[in-house]
Amino acid sequence: MNIAKYAIPAALAAIVGGSVLVFSPTAQAEQAAGVSIIGPGVLTRAARVDFQIIIPRFLRFRVGVANLVPNDLIEFAPTADQIGVGGALAGTGGDATGGAVTVEVRSNAGQINIVATNAGAAGINDGGFNVISYAEITTSPIGGVIPAPVLANAASAAAPVTLNSGLVTNQNAVWTYAYANTTIPEAGTYGGINTRNGRVTYTATSAP
Repeated sequence: MNIAKYAIPAALAAIVGGSVLVFSPTAQAEQAAGVSIIGPGVLTRAARVDFQIIIPRFLRFRVGVANLVPNDLIEFAPTADQIGVGGALAGTGGDATGGAVTVEVRSNAGQINIVATNAGAAGINDGGFNVISYAEITTSPIGGVIPAPVLANAASAAAPVTLNSGLVTNQNAVWTYAYANTTIPEAGTYGGINTRNGRVTYTATSAP
């Protein structure tokens, strides 16, 4: 008998449970290539991970206490001997005390401008017809990065905040208020917490 006649040089066939399994060294290597590699020497495989970070366009603005609760009350109480003699008078209150407030601007939305308005578009009144002009309240910012709008009976001119770089703003400042004391008003309590037109609203607006 010529045994070589029955040899299978390309594959080894086996019968297991009635099935024929064919083991091919070439096919096995190709299958393994998708998971790992084998062989002598240095083996190298590459694996990739993609990352994505989504940053929203935002604007954070603070004047005085954080989160707007409660609102700051800046109070001026000149004595009888001080009234109308000139010379700015310091106030009390404010989160930074002494009539001063903390100011913060954070944004990635380009140039930020701040405007000050009051609801009555007029001066501070005593509940009647007597009025003290908002021009009597001055604001002194520390540093020039967040200029303070000049208070007025009408809306103020826009005060541009200094950009840090590109479209990003990350600035802090302190605004200190004073009473100019250039007039002699009628006796009374002018303004207050959201009363007698004593509230000023600062609005920060980003570029379009």
